[in-house]
Amino acid sequence: MNNEKSACIVAIDPGLKGGVAGVGKHGSSWVKRMPVTKPKGKKPRIDAEELSHLLCSLDPDLFVIEKMGIFPGTSRVALFSLGYQEGLIQGIMEAMAYDYLYVRPHSWKKILPKENRPDMKLIREARQRFPQHQDDLKNARKDSGIAAALLIAAWWIETEGWGSIGA
Repeated sequence: MNNEKSACIVAIDPGLKGGVAGVGKHGSSWVKRMPVTKPKGKKPRIDAEELSHLLCSLDPDLFVIEKMGIFPGTSRVALFSLGYQEGLIQGIMEAMAYDYLYVRPHSWKKILPKENRPDMKLIREARQRFPQHQDDLKNARKDSGIAAALLIAAWWIETEGWGSIGA
């Protein structure tokens, strides 16, 4: 039995419609929608308990997290929500002493072809690069976070990590 750990990274799209994807050096991968809870009488938010259980059950070499920025027209409520989500994830990373880095959307999206419909572009590109996830990538509205997480992982692998996957 080989006890050597296989190289793996986990990429996170931190939004309420976000996703988490793990990609191994030898092509294995898995995906999960961002766990969300809706407490009675309150707005939906990331389920901190479920997310921390998920992230703490993993042993990747690195977490790669999308760093959301401010863009024109963003409401204060939306900005607070984004900050809360990012802080929640960073808190888990720090508490568990995980290695992680942030990547801005304009950086990781450079690996994408130029098209007009962003969510469909993400789905299409993720399906091409990760054909084993066809069933996980059917609905642009629900699955764009999973697609983004897979493509963030692909960006890291192609630009920083162990070469190109699915190319």
